[in-house]
Amino acid sequence: MTGRLPIALVALAMLGSSLARADHHGMAMDDASDASLGLGLAVVTARYDTPYFVGDYEGATPTVHGTLGRWSGMAMLGAYRLEENGRTLYGLGDLMMAATATLVETPAWRAGFTGAAMVPIGDQPTGFGMGHAMLMPSAWLGWRTGPLALRGSVGYGRALADLAGHDHGPWPLVDPMNMQEIAWGVSAALPVWRRLELAVGGTGAVPFGVAMGVDRVAGSARAAWSDPGVVTAVELQVGVLGDPYVVRGLVEVMVRL
Repeated sequence: MTGRLPIALVALAMLGSSLARADHHGMAMDDASDASLGLGLAVVTARYDTPYFVGDYEGATPTVHGTLGRWSGMAMLGAYRLEENGRTLYGLGDLMMAATATLVETPAWRAGFTGAAMVPIGDQPTGFGMGHAMLMPSAWLGWRTGPLALRGSVGYGRALADLAGHDHGPWPLVDPMNMQEIAWGVSAALPVWRRLELAVGGTGAVPFGVAMGVDRVAGSARAAWSDPGVVTAVELQVGVLGDPYVVRGLVEVMVRL
């Protein structure tokens, strides 16, 4: 799920990357008022090396994010240049949408639930899309002690397809997922100077059921600078297990309107 995200463990970044992808996108809205609307743009470049494909890709992903009290929602769609075994392709990825409810909110604790779905827009055979709709609900928990903020999330992802008869393993190349998996994300963030915050984290997934799959783990380091209404972040992600990518870099700008 970036993950992804950012769903903040609002959106497990959202759901890391998703949330992972969700976590990243939720971060900009953590101090939002009762109602707000935000726009974001993430630019990514990555190198990957899998048993059947090797190459790199670059992409740009615009994001729309809104909050209303304890509720928030986001939508994101990436466009990519993909080098795959020597050939160069261009295309859209899959559309990611998520809605989050913050169920617990105290000075020290935040917890909630995120429901995410992926719509199969990207071309599956060439590696831009999953080829199936995905549902990815998750629960997230955040704890703050002094300046240190810790987050964790766990979610379930499943393709809306016959898992036994339609299994293609982790896919797509630009954001690989198993057709059925338990996903997790953890992060720790600390303000270090003025409006600069540094964070480290990890995301991963464990496949289960009749579908084939691989365990997936990635680590990340992130620096974010916050101005009133604007967050600019740079993140480096490294694949540790399961070939999600060798290395991936992300530059992200989020603006609250």
